[in-house]
Amino acid sequence: MTNPTENHPYTLLSRELMLNSMASDIIRVILTAPSRQKALSSLLLGISEITGVRSLALFRVNLQNSCLEPLASEELSRARLRSCRPSLDRAPLNEVLESSQHVVVKDPGTHHAFESLGSKNYMVYPLGFSNRFDKTKNSEIDSENLILWLDTSPPSAPMTAQSIASLLFLNQQAALVLENLRIRQVLSTTNKRLKNLNIALKQVQAHIDEDLDRARSIQKSLLPSHDDSALPAQSAYRYFPAGAVGGDYFDCFELEGGRTGLVIADVAGHGIAASMIMSMFKVILKTLAAGETSPCKTLQKINSILLKELEGAPFITAFYAVFEKSTRKLTYCNAGHIPQYLLEQNNLRELTSQGLFLGAFPDTFLKEETLIVSAPGRLVLLTDGLTESADLDGRLFSRALEKLLKSTRDETPSVAIEKVMEASLKFHGNLQANSSTPQELSDDITVAILDL
Repeated sequence: MTNPTENHPYTLLSRELMLNSMASDIIRVILTAPSRQKALSSLLLGISEITGVRSLALFRVNLQNSCLEPLASEELSRARLRSCRPSLDRAPLNEVLESSQHVVVKDPGTHHAFESLGSKNYMVYPLGFSNRFDKTKNSEIDSENLILWLDTSPPSAPMTAQSIASLLFLNQQAALVLENLRIRQVLSTTNKRLKNLNIALKQVQAHIDEDLDRARSIQKSLLPSHDDSALPAQSAYRYFPAGAVGGDYFDCFELEGGRTGLVIADVAGHGIAASMIMSMFKVILKTLAAGETSPCKTLQKINSILLKELEGAPFITAFYAVFEKSTRKLTYCNAGHIPQYLLEQNNLRELTSQGLFLGAFPDTFLKEETLIVSAPGRLVLLTDGLTESADLDGRLFSRALEKLLKSTRDETPSVAIEKVMEASLKFHGNLQANSSTPQELSDDITVAILDL
């Protein structure tokens, strides 16, 4: 027999206040939970106390696999919970997702979503849905949608309007708390991933820096030291790579019989790959030049080696000359390189000859030229990074360069080359105020001035 006092307004009000108080206590417990999993367990325990339901479970909506994933439970074996992955397309889940409202199920028969849990009567309650369920949200940071399953079959106490109202209140509060905990957990995990990624990137960067240091050492070896005995007493050179390392090569080396080898070369492109190829060119050149007096034949042999050993590699342009001090005879060959300059008194002469670049074709059509350099004679060696870049009006620096070389004829090579570099960098807009360092070069720049 029903106790008449149970339906008394005062009794109903007292019970409603008690349930709401319990719901508030549960929220406080969830707020102080050390982890999200502990918070979920505390929530289920609190719901069990409010509703009188002993067997209940919480699931996460997995849109990617179109099913529910078990998160936590009360009075359900772990094996049974793990085996329950209801499809979102089956009743009553499809109805819950469509309406975002709770659904009460009585005697569902077979082939329903929660059949594996073995309950005849249950309620499915959406937790954390905002208005209607949004199937477009599927990223890790988007709001998480949870489904609460409650076994309402005996011996569980029947659900009352008061317990459902308290459950609604708890749902509204707990959903916010749990979502904040989830986002905090996601952000914490993401932060750890970013820290690990940052460590990995620093390690990769350290390896890259080591490789660049080695490449710079190789690049430095492509240039003669300033105290090299092969360099004329009056000489200077400057080199600016477009990147960390470049593909230009300038050298001056002694040969037998009082002769000096002079070379400037440029590999297509710049960077580590260009530096590696040019270092090979240097080794091959010095090896062949020791036993070959003709610059033309030396470059032809280099071309054959490049075609054989470096098939498909970028091509190389080169100007190679041999200067005989006793006779002041200069023999040179130009393999697709820009013209070089010889300044005698006020006469500026271009040194060019027939020939294609190296490493592309079997026949380079190379031709050798010979001349006598009157004393004193100034040889200017350079790469196209200096001459072929244009200013905003499309003018090339080569015209201004010829005038500048003539005007600095009486200056020392060091002074002349500084004036050339300053004028070039200002011309191209690559020189900052009060700075001698070029900014964002499009190509490597190398220039050498040698008084023969």
